[in-house]
Amino acid sequence: MTDFEADIAARQARLAKVYVSTPKVKEAIKLIDDVRTGENRPSGGVMCGVITADSGWGKSMILDRYAARADAQPDGVRLPVVKFKMPPRFSFPALAVAALKAVGAKPFPRKETFDDMWERFAHYLKEKQTEVILIDESNHLVDRKSRQAVIPYSATDVFKSDILDEAKVPIIFAGLPVTLEMFQMNPQLESRRHDTVSIVAYDADDVSSWQRFKVLIMAFEIASGFGNAVLSEDDGLLRRLHVATNGGNHNAVYKLLVEATGVAVRRQSKGFNQDVLATAAAKRADLRNKDWVNPFTVDNLSQIARMPDESRVTTLHKKSGRKLLGARK
Repeated sequence: MTDFEADIAARQARLAKVYVSTPKVKEAIKLIDDVRTGENRPSGGVMCGVITADSGWGKSMILDRYAARADAQPDGVRLPVVKFKMPPRFSFPALAVAALKAVGAKPFPRKETFDDMWERFAHYLKEKQTEVILIDESNHLVDRKSRQAVIPYSATDVFKSDILDEAKVPIIFAGLPVTLEMFQMNPQLESRRHDTVSIVAYDADDVSSWQRFKVLIMAFEIASGFGNAVLSEDDGLLRRLHVATNGGNHNAVYKLLVEATGVAVRRQSKGFNQDVLATAAAKRADLRNKDWVNPFTVDNLSQIARMPDESRVTTLHKKSGRKLLGARK
């Protein structure tokens, strides 16, 4: 590794520490801890929590980071943390298969009913003394292009009745904002919702929100080690970064500044100036997108439309009458 490469790697490692310690990430981690340990738990009931954000804002990163903690690791007897993804084409059997695989059990969807598989899952949770379940992409239970279908109460009740009540294991649901609809369908599940952490875009027109964004960028600049707050002190340049990262998306900011760090070190620049950021943005651009415009070189930011949501929205119900859940069997 050359001196340049070692320097870049060290700076980028410091940026990563800022990325995983932003206030909202800390808040989400605390929510998982509170639900897991029963802190502030009303009337002693096992609770659930919700983490919502648009696509690319770090929901999966938060769950992955939590599941990688030392106190989340299996020890041969216990499996403290179970993590899996809600099936993209939700059905009861698909849910049971994903859950069983997460606890290391083999599912038999062609031989077992959903109830049999789900009962096995609940048994494994008790046997392995699981303390919390992390379910990523929970929006797949409710998101669909056609809003005509009504999700049955039973689709949410399997979590409330079988897991929270019977197995007595807390759950964290993470997904797009539409995830919250599952609590509207089931008032009893809503009564067990401890709290929600919503990660949203920074508002350039709101003084408080903009200040938080500025502080975040300043933290990245300090971590980069260049010694100059070039970006956070230049409101115009900061607004270009805000547009380039779709409202200050933490993941996008981090990746762009990681790229910019390499550019700045190689150019021996003193920080994240406009030329450095323009080059970094160009290096990260999808060249297949012919409509892409570099936010750091365009004269007028209004020329750039807000980036589209590239989340994997469930394509269920494209055809009229298509069933969403399938039989509970």
